[in-house]
Amino acid sequence: MNIIFCHPFDKDAIWLYLELKKSKIAVELLTPEQVLMSQHWTQALDNSSEDFSLSLHNGLTLKGGQINFFFNRTQIVDAPIWRQAAEREREYVRSEMTALLMSWLYQVQQQCLMINPPVGHSLCGAAWSNAQWTKAAFDAGFTEASAADHSQSMDTDKVLVVGGKAITKLRSRKLVQHCIDLAQIAKSPLLEISVENNGNTFIGATALPTFRNHGRKFLALIYHQLSWKNP
Repeated sequence: MNIIFCHPFDKDAIWLYLELKKSKIAVELLTPEQVLMSQHWTQALDNSSEDFSLSLHNGLTLKGGQINFFFNRTQIVDAPIWRQAAEREREYVRSEMTALLMSWLYQVQQQCLMINPPVGHSLCGAAWSNAQWTKAAFDAGFTEASAADHSQSMDTDKVLVVGGKAITKLRSRKLVQHCIDLAQIAKSPLLEISVENNGNTFIGATALPTFRNHGRKFLALIYHQLSWKNP
């Protein structure tokens, strides 16, 4: 079973789902709300077992060991049935639901290829401060970093890393490798890095990039991750 886990308004994730369906790849589109409102949820939280079983209202059943690929784009957890409650109660419910979803995602991650897994307190990839990203960039080999946000500058390039490979206009293999190494340090197989000065200066990074504009190049890297041949 292959799953794209995203919010209903995530156009990039929906685009990927439709493209995979066009290629006759069996894939399910799943939202965090569907999971959190499961009819049945069984999960072992001890170290001796990684089993879980979820029965959703749409008839889909998710079980440990049956998921091959999990494309994760979940950013936040909402509690629709608690929207009329007081803000303090809603915040408590969101915190509890986030913890529950986090524990499930960590368990799923142990059994399949996941892009992107939770990192720290983030449900999807690294969500670091500028200082944390800068430190990681230096650890990855960058020698310069800009404190200002130049992400929309004409001199800015964006490098999209997907599972150890990169989509980029940079010609320097060394600079591209810095970006790949940064994604590995961040434990985020899908990472977009903004650079300037022909890739010498690190600007910023995000684990929730827009990737539709990369089209077939992006799809080819997804197929590669799954050992699929691009039709």
